[in-house]
Amino acid sequence: MASVSVKAQSVPGATLGPLLGPGYAQMVNLSSSPDFTTARYHVHSPVTNTRIDVTRLPLSSRVHEWTETIAIETRLTAGYLRSAMELPTSATPGGKVDTRWVAYGLSGGVAARIAFGNEFTFVPALDIGATQLENHTDYLGPAAALQPLFDGTLFNWRSHAWQLTPSVGLDWLSETLERRLQVKTHFAWSRVASFGESDPALQFRRSVGAASVRFDRTMPLAWDWFGYSPSWVLLGGHTAFLGPSRDALGFSWVSELGTGFEWPSRGTSASPVGVRATVSALFGAHVRGLTASVRVSF
Repeated sequence: MASVSVKAQSVPGATLGPLLGPGYAQMVNLSSSPDFTTARYHVHSPVTNTRIDVTRLPLSSRVHEWTETIAIETRLTAGYLRSAMELPTSATPGGKVDTRWVAYGLSGGVAARIAFGNEFTFVPALDIGATQLENHTDYLGPAAALQPLFDGTLFNWRSHAWQLTPSVGLDWLSETLERRLQVKTHFAWSRVASFGESDPALQFRRSVGAASVRFDRTMPLAWDWFGYSPSWVLLGGHTAFLGPSRDALGFSWVSELGTGFEWPSRGTSASPVGVRATVSALFGAHVRGLTASVRVSF
């Protein structure tokens, strides 16, 4: 959506879904992916700059262990996304369009964790969710003359979408008393389709994919706070969007590098985590950002 520009012509309604659907589908996908993070992306393009804020809050619980090596988990994710940009208008010199897309929704799914030898775990999963997507736009100065052309179709509208996401992951974990090293790979392919559109021209159906790899290294610090031994966390990762609409938001990949700390729930660094807080820088072609995460376990 970072490359949208406003010109002095109406947009045929029948073309809106194919033209704008890829961006809407990526917004839905980004807002509901099952990661625990709050992130801000700044996307740069020749036309305008876009800011994307994402907040995702997933909950995961193990419900049944079939064997010593297979466990079933359920998960529930609440997501929120806000994308804002200011667009110049070629037909009304001095005018601007201040537009904001907002998406919020809920998704849930089931994942199996299948442990193999050599510390590997295979994680197939299936998630389904629903999202409400809205656009709120203000026409500034001379651009107010464009409002009758674009309101209800390009700007100032509401729609819903459902999302079906099968995914697979492969995790590797090496843990000792002195350190923990974890590597996770993940591949997901989502089918996103709109429903309940405020205008039939907004209807879209798209498939979007993402592949990622992440590492996480935890090492104990030589401190003792109230009987607890905190650990230092170093983490990084890379995510690539897949498919013909992979750059619909103005960027097709993003990398992450960050740090943080853990306070274990007992007095040794190898015990389960009590509190974990991290912050990371995000960077990629045409995008910069920051992400923060907090996790509490009992």
